[in-house]
Amino acid sequence: MKKKSSYIYEELIDCANGKLFGPGNAKLPFPPMLMFDRITEISENDGAYKKGLIKAELNIKNNLWFFKCHFKEDPVMPGCLGLLINMSIPFVNLPSPSPIGFTLDIF
Repeated sequence: MKKKSSYIYEELIDCANGKLFGPGNAKLPFPPMLMFDRITEISENDGAYKKGLIKAELNIKNNLWFFKCHFKEDPVMPGCLGLLINMSIPFVNLPSPSPIGFTLDIF
């Protein structure tokens, strides 16, 4: 399989269904826990320590599920969801078995 440098939303859903990388490989969560809409850049040699870079984007919309419950009348994206994003993105492009040590820059 040729390594890709980006993924569209439909491919991320394929990954959640286990169709993108095949049986036994990493999967992404399904919406609403899938916290990005696309991956725009994947590079093995960029990033702060030149060990890799993955950039993903989320379209921020007023009707996102967490705005209704965090906080009432003062909607804020919960910080723990940012952690979820950081933990999910690396699995899109890591080989099996995954290497130890990588960097992740999210914009």
